[in-house]
Amino acid sequence: MTSKLQDGTVCLLQFDYAVPYSDPALRGVLPDMQTVHCILGILLLIGAVVWSTHRTGRFLTRETEKLTAAAQAVARKDLDSAVFSGAKVREYESALQALQTMGDELTGSLQKQWDMEQRQREQIIRLSHKLKTPLTIIKGNAELLAEDDLTEEQRAQVEAILQGAEQTRTYLGKIRAEVQTPLKYKTKKNDKTCRIVEN
Repeated sequence: MTSKLQDGTVCLLQFDYAVPYSDPALRGVLPDMQTVHCILGILLLIGAVVWSTHRTGRFLTRETEKLTAAAQAVARKDLDSAVFSGAKVREYESALQALQTMGDELTGSLQKQWDMEQRQREQIIRLSHKLKTPLTIIKGNAELLAEDDLTEEQRAQVEAILQGAEQTRTYLGKIRAEVQTPLKYKTKKNDKTCRIVEN
């Protein structure tokens, strides 16, 4: 602040505004109030940053857990327990939708595989039943031949026929037992998802 005296002299006055403590004993111990306000402002800013970072970290952790759970459900082929929506982050929601699409395609692929295996098993069962009748006839005729008077060479050939027929029947029995076991995949469809269960 400038002031001009009567004799023309210019006087410069400077004022320092401060808020001193009412207790004189605190004035020499604690910093002035302006400094305290600055320190408190900085501490509040640091506290706000730390709280915001912690809250954001917990939020992203929860969203990541949703994504991880959906991916694990797809890996287990258990799509009934998977949740493919509800993420509050747009990118996570897109990833969940992609996982659902992948799960649906996996279900369709396994369903096709199941159908193909079922058709193959039915064809094998029909073929084994068709082979059973001529095999029985061959074995019966060979047993009848074995009762006749045969030379050693003829008897050896009849024995070879009987052994071959028995081996073929045993092999067909193993095939029927194998194809009659439960299929590897079963599908269970509901409104939106499919669950693949391995036996």
